[in-house]
Amino acid sequence: MSHRRHNNSRSKNNSNKTWSNNNNNNNNRNNNNNGTNSANAPKLRPCKNFMGGGTVAPNLSPCSNPTCKFAHVIQCYKTLQLSPKKNPVTSIITWKDNGVKVFTGGRDGFLRLWDAGGGFNKVFEHKSGTSITSLSLQHNHLFVAYETGYDTSKGTVGEDGDKVGGIQMWDLGNAGATPVEFQGIRCIETIVEGSGMVVVAGDGGGRICVWRVDANGVKWVGALEGHVGEVTSLIVGPGVLWSTSVDSTIRIWDVPTLECKHVILSSPPTNNNNNNNNNNNNPPPPPSDGHSGPITCSTGTTYESSFYVLTGSLDGNVKTWDGTAKCVITVQHGQGVMAVECVETEGGVKCVVVGMERGNIMVRAWPSFENLYSLDYRYTFGHVQGPVRVITAGDNGVFFTGAEDGKCMVWQMKGDIAAMILQQQGGGAGGGMG
Repeated sequence: MSHRRHNNSRSKNNSNKTWSNNNNNNNNRNNNNNGTNSANAPKLRPCKNFMGGGTVAPNLSPCSNPTCKFAHVIQCYKTLQLSPKKNPVTSIITWKDNGVKVFTGGRDGFLRLWDAGGGFNKVFEHKSGTSITSLSLQHNHLFVAYETGYDTSKGTVGEDGDKVGGIQMWDLGNAGATPVEFQGIRCIETIVEGSGMVVVAGDGGGRICVWRVDANGVKWVGALEGHVGEVTSLIVGPGVLWSTSVDSTIRIWDVPTLECKHVILSSPPTNNNNNNNNNNNNPPPPPSDGHSGPITCSTGTTYESSFYVLTGSLDGNVKTWDGTAKCVITVQHGQGVMAVECVETEGGVKCVVVGMERGNIMVRAWPSFENLYSLDYRYTFGHVQGPVRVITAGDNGVFFTGAEDGKCMVWQMKGDIAAMILQQQGGGAGGGMG
C-alpha cells in the first residue's frame, strides 16, 4: 500500500459549506456516472498521439500541435509486462533511494524492483510464495504479504480453507540481511511508533493481525476481531485505523488501544420490487450510508486540513467519509470499483483516479468528483479488459496502475486541467476520442 502525501494548503473556514454543496450537486446527478450520457460525459477527451505516440505506441507520431482539438492532459510513458503468463499485478509501491524505484508484486509470487530513472530496467527479482497480495514501506523496511499453498500438516489452515500466508520484512538499508518472516496475508499497513513501528495485516477470515517491530525484533500483539469476511484494505488516519472487507462493512479502530470505535454497516441493495408484506414480519435492517456490495479498496487524503477516506466497492460506488465516519459524498460508476487513489498533477491539482472492474480508468476532480476523462484501451491506451487491481501515486502527476492483464502502466498527468476544460467547452473539440 502506497504512502500518500496530504495537501494542507487551504484553510478550513468554508469546508462544511463546500462539502454540503458538493454533496447536493452529486445527489442531483444521474446515478450512472459512467460517461454513458451527456450529463456525465468526461469533460476532456485525451489526445491518443500525445498520450503514447513514440513511447508505448512507436507507430504513432507524438502530437505537439498547440491547436490540437484533443486534450494534452496525460501521457503513458511505459508498459511493463511483468509476467509472461500475464498473471495479475496486485501491488505497486515507490521507493526513493538515489532516485525513484518501484516495487511490484503479483499473483505469480514474484517481487520485482524497477529503476524509474533508468528506463524502468528490472534490477531485482525474488520469489515470495505463490502470490503476493500487498506491499507496504516504512522506515526503509519493505513488508511483503504473500500467500502459499495449502498446508494442513502444520495445522495452519482454518476450517474455512484459507490459504497459508505470511509476511516478509526486508531491510532495504542492508542488502545482505535475511528477510524476517511472520504470518499474515491479504493486505498490510504500517504505523510509525517512536523509533519502531506497528505492523497490521488483514487475513482472509476477517482478522487483523498486529505486531510491534523495533530494534529488539518482532513481537506479536494480538488480533482485531469483527469482520466476517476477507479484509481487503487498511488505511491509517489520525489516531485511527480504517479497515474494509468483503462483508461490505467498514471498521474504525483506535490505534493506541486497538479497540473498535465505530462500525459502518452495509446498506441493503436497492430493490424497487420489494413488497413490505413479504419480509416474514421481520423488522427492516437499520438505515446505513454504507456500501451494498463487497468493499474492494480504500485510500486516505485531505481537504482543507481535514482527513477523509475514500472507499470503492463492487456496488459501483466510491464513497467519501469524514473523520466522524459520516458519508459526505457518493458517486456511482456503473460497474464495480476495484482500486482508488488520489494523485496530484504537476500543478498541484488533486484528482481521484478510479480503477474499474472492466479494466478502464476514470480520472475525477477532487473533491467535486467531476468526471474529467477516461483511459480505455478501445479508444486511447489502457489495460486490456479485466479488473484494475492497484493504483499507486508518485510525484509530479505520476501514477502507476496494475491489472488483470499482467501489466504495470506508468502515467503522468500533464498541463493545466482547468484551462483545457475551458478550451474544449469553447467549441474547440470535435467528436470522439483522439
